[in-house]
Amino acid sequence: FAFFLAFFGNSMAYYITGPLVFSLFVYLMAFGYFNNQWFDKADQTPLEKYQNKKIDEDQAQRWISELEILMTDRKMYCKPDLKLRDLAEELNISSHQLSQLLNDNLGKNFKAYLNEHRIEAACALLNTDHALSLEGVGNEVGFKSKSNFFTTFKKFKSLTPAQYKISMSSQ
Repeated sequence: FAFFLAFFGNSMAYYITGPLVFSLFVYLMAFGYFNNQWFDKADQTPLEKYQNKKIDEDQAQRWISELEILMTDRKMYCKPDLKLRDLAEELNISSHQLSQLLNDNLGKNFKAYLNEHRIEAACALLNTDHALSLEGVGNEVGFKSKSNFFTTFKKFKSLTPAQYKISMSSQ
C-alpha cells in the first residue's frame, strides 16, 4: 500500500517505506515457511528420534552383563584415562551403540556410569583399607586429581570422603 502511495503520491517517505514494508513481509513469510512454524500441519505427530535404531532388548541385556563384568571383575573404571571408545572396543561395539545403551537402558551417560563405579569402589576402600590416604583412595579408583575425586564423591554421596570415612567408622 505504501509503495503504491509513493508511486502515485510522489512522496519520498512512501517511496522508501513501501519497499521496506513489502520486503519485510516477504522475508517474514520466507522465514516462516523455511522454519515450518507457520505452515506446519497440525495433525502431524513428530516421530520419536531414532525409533528404528533402538537396541534389541535381548542384545542390550547381553551387553549390560558384559559391561558389568568389565567394570566389576576387570575394574576398567580404575583407568584414569578411560574413554567411551575404549570401553566400546572391549565390548566389540561402536561408541555410539555403547552411548545409546547407557542412555536408553541404564538412564545415565558414560561419565555418570563411570563415576558411579568409581565412587562405589572408593566407598569399599574407605571402609576396609585404613592405610590409604583419601587422595590415595581417589587415585586407586581412577580419579586423576584430589579435587575431582572430592567433588564427585560429594555429588554422589552428599558427604566428602573424610565425612564418609568418619560416619562409617562410628557405626
